[in-house]
Amino acid sequence: MLHTYTAAGATLIVLCFATWLSASDAPFVTPKNTEEVRFVFRAGEGGQVATNLAASDFAVVDSGNIARSFKSFRRISDVPVRLVLVVDNSASILCLLHKKKEAVCRFLENLIRPGVDSVAIVTFVQSHPHVALGLTSDVQQAVEVLAKIAAAGETPLYYAITEAVAIASQNYDLETRTALFVFSDGEDTINIHSLGDPIDSALASEVTIYAIDLSDPRYLSRGASAMTRMSRDTGGQIFQLADLHSDTLQHLAAELHTYYAVSYAPPVVRWQLHSLSTYPTHNVRLCFRCRTRYYRPELCEGSGLVKMEGK
Repeated sequence: MLHTYTAAGATLIVLCFATWLSASDAPFVTPKNTEEVRFVFRAGEGGQVATNLAASDFAVVDSGNIARSFKSFRRISDVPVRLVLVVDNSASILCLLHKKKEAVCRFLENLIRPGVDSVAIVTFVQSHPHVALGLTSDVQQAVEVLAKIAAAGETPLYYAITEAVAIASQNYDLETRTALFVFSDGEDTINIHSLGDPIDSALASEVTIYAIDLSDPRYLSRGASAMTRMSRDTGGQIFQLADLHSDTLQHLAAELHTYYAVSYAPPVVRWQLHSLSTYPTHNVRLCFRCRTRYYRPELCEGSGLVKMEGK
């Protein structure tokens, strides 16, 4: 469900002085002169977004090292949101979406603020991704485009998500929240890209993936498992189309518009792949959602981090 937070997922932004990673910078590697990691996450308790978190309320663990001191910590709110919908237009899925048109329209109307937020739509045409609608704040135009989408044959889902990440990350701005919403059963029938490709691309571009699972909820399918991994690793969530009721959408809107950012010096470790997690220090009911990893090519001295016991 949308309102259930986990401690496994977060958004990670790697600072390289004034230069930010883009979709073409593969695979989300920080340069040698990186001096800090900027870590973005969401927090909540009992299904409600936490809005008054203090730096002492949580701990960041980077590859088994606890960050003992933060260079900065702040709450970011009321930021513009850039959404890209990836719509699976295979015949069976598109038929379901048309039947649930009211729910999809409600989804757009609740999440897009005219003149502030923007939305784009990506589908498939002849086994390739197709931009059905470029970024716009016109919700009615987005609804009309969704209604006109035609059924396609094969489903290059991972390819389309990778291309959608590039659209979401155009002219990247820290003060803009970027997210993908994938309406699909999660089945990629062409395998032009592997599952890891869209995940790596999203992590490199600071894009969070939310999945709307259109498969039969009575069964755990391979596609649903793939979308669960995409959303978990990038700090998003997966939920059913039936979950798009007003309370859930209001919660999601609050989550998209409010998050926390903390920066710290990177740890001294002997591996390039860094794992990331966030834990409560006082209130055990406080839960976090964040990205799970990032890459860094070499060691960095003077980290200010402490190695955890047993690591």
